[in-house]
Amino acid sequence: MVKYSGERPLDYQEIINCLRDPDWNDVEGDDGTLLDDAADALEKSVIIKDILGNDYGLDRLRELVQADREGRCVVLSTPMRPMICKPNDTDVYCPRCGETLSGGWPESDYYDYRKMVQCPNCGESIDDNKCETVERRAI
Repeated sequence: MVKYSGERPLDYQEIINCLRDPDWNDVEGDDGTLLDDAADALEKSVIIKDILGNDYGLDRLRELVQADREGRCVVLSTPMRPMICKPNDTDVYCPRCGETLSGGWPESDYYDYRKMVQCPNCGESIDDNKCETVERRAI
């Protein structure tokens, strides 16, 4: 039988080890799966907390999983870069190739409302919510 002295808080691994201990069978009517299931659930919870950290809500995780299931989740190979703005110019430009992004996707249909995440010319990952003003840059 596993005994806890109460001197210090148990860490997650100690709790998981207790749940998996065959001598710890205080649960009446359990066929051995209840404690294993509890240990599995706690282990998964610890892994999720390790991945997400403390400042990450499960609602956000649920939203990301749903977006992934619906095919709306995109993993970029490189971080998104802000578009380039020039003084006295209303156009915005790709930070890599310098081509204008103001027209959106080439040959776009009027009903196509996809968000631009890559330059249609060179494929650079674009953050179309940010624009960096560059005065002297060869674009």
